[in-house]
Amino acid sequence: MLSKVTLDVPSEIIYPTVIKDISYGFYFCDLTVHTCQNLNAAEFYLDSNCLKALISQPYLAGRWSKSCGVTSGFINPSIALLEHQISNKNNFKNKCLEVQQKLSPYGLFNTTFGDDIFQTFDLEEKNNGSLIGSFFPYMCYLYDIYHTEATLTDAVENWSKLFRQDVPRFTLLWMFGVFCIYLKFNQSAKNKFNHKKIYDYVNSIFSLRDKEKSDFCCWLKNKTFDLLGLYFADKMQKNSVYRKAIYVTSDVVMAEFYFMYFSYHDVEAKENGRSLFHFNHWLLETIHRDLFLNILLENHPKSRVAPTTDTIVDTINQRTINLYDYIMPRLHSDRRSALLKIIDEYGIFVRT
Repeated sequence: MLSKVTLDVPSEIIYPTVIKDISYGFYFCDLTVHTCQNLNAAEFYLDSNCLKALISQPYLAGRWSKSCGVTSGFINPSIALLEHQISNKNNFKNKCLEVQQKLSPYGLFNTTFGDDIFQTFDLEEKNNGSLIGSFFPYMCYLYDIYHTEATLTDAVENWSKLFRQDVPRFTLLWMFGVFCIYLKFNQSAKNKFNHKKIYDYVNSIFSLRDKEKSDFCCWLKNKTFDLLGLYFADKMQKNSVYRKAIYVTSDVVMAEFYFMYFSYHDVEAKENGRSLFHFNHWLLETIHRDLFLNILLENHPKSRVAPTTDTIVDTINQRTINLYDYIMPRLHSDRRSALLKIIDEYGIFVRT
């Protein structure tokens, strides 16, 4: 059984379409840009749980294509494998080969897939390490700000002030944090179309569960890895000009919060000098839309000159060091200990 939500929005906006396979619990988040030339084909990007499900039940690939109304479906496990590379890089090649061995007999991958994707990821290991090494302290700091007693204005200012420093900046992460903080203080805000309280998703994100209560590193890993699919959605789009890009997840918060409220401009966005990430403000009731957009305008970090090719590595390294230097003394001692533990475990927070 399937349920589908499509929203009536301005045609120039890439609207979020979420399809849920109620029987199996999968969500299909359509990231398609308007330049997609073939709506009968789709590339399915899987999170780690969906990749596990596909390995155990390869017939799911055909079901996913049918669910999304396409005749040709292509499986792309890059996001799930990226998570595996970061968390268990010593076993990464074996994981790539396992995916190939389990799924190539069903025609989902060719017989060289494991070696090919391992080599591709191996070349990008330092870049991916720098990225995740910046996400960890940001999420740690956002957790502390969210749970600290303060006014809405002060909480947003504390979060935005970080992005005015000479640190790695992610527009998506800044907007995500401001939106979460706003919803903490405006828990009655609802989606204008489905009338669901948006705060419920945010409360789920920032509430510790089971093992997370005794091991904050567990929460930090889970929530940081959640951001990978959203962060790389622009690459998913650009790689899928000739077919729809669809992110497959079993996580309701990913589907109905992350991918619903944050989408992307067209593939020419960067050339036009616009921010790639776009907040879908039209999903909010008018009063909250206006209030939140004013907060974004008042606190948006100013743009800065990008580093040149010959200085980019040194600049990224220094900005990452600046990020930790700024955040560490401002963290609660428990979060500081968790962050030190996790960067020691991963050892990836500075590029070399």
